[in-house]
Amino acid sequence: MKPFERTSYRDYAYNYIKEKILSAQYGLGERINIAQISNELELSNAPIREAISLLESEGLVVTVPFSGTKVVDLTPEDMLNNRIATTSLYLGCYSMCRALGLQAELAANYESALLAQMNLPNSAPPYTIAKVSIAVDQSFVETLKNKTATAMSNVCLNQSHLEAYMDFNNQLKTKDSSIREHMRILSAIKRDNYNDVEQCLLQHYQLDQAQLRK
Repeated sequence: MKPFERTSYRDYAYNYIKEKILSAQYGLGERINIAQISNELELSNAPIREAISLLESEGLVVTVPFSGTKVVDLTPEDMLNNRIATTSLYLGCYSMCRALGLQAELAANYESALLAQMNLPNSAPPYTIAKVSIAVDQSFVETLKNKTATAMSNVCLNQSHLEAYMDFNNQLKTKDSSIREHMRILSAIKRDNYNDVEQCLLQHYQLDQAQLRK
């Protein structure tokens, strides 16, 4: 059954399209057929276009003049820039958590999210593994509870999910290797050592000094 409020129509379409993108049912660079989605959801084009506009603001789709809307096609440069932005955001949130005395809350939130990752069956699909993995580091933002930081994290979060999905799907990273990295980050958080948290995050997001100087 479809929702009744107009804003809910948009949200209904938004969640439907976003799920298909993040689960790779729509591939990177694939054109989004608004008419087809309209038929699938039994909705008019208007709320679907509103949903696409929201997805574009979150970095998941792009609209190209005379070509229509397509899923974002992440280049190696795009992924590097997103990893730098994500790491910067999490480190900034970590610094503010320390300034506000939220270290214990951050450690508890991070550990809870990590436990959920550890309890995830090894047979879980790459989409789910990526989603749960990303949620662990998102604890930095969620603990801070700052609306602006949360809004800033949306684009980074979505593109990180796409890259994580590719890593897990192509077996460039495994659930166990991700857990080990998160355990090192958690240990640094519990020690309240900024330099160690920074180094762990840089390693987790595959950033080294040579890349950062480019």
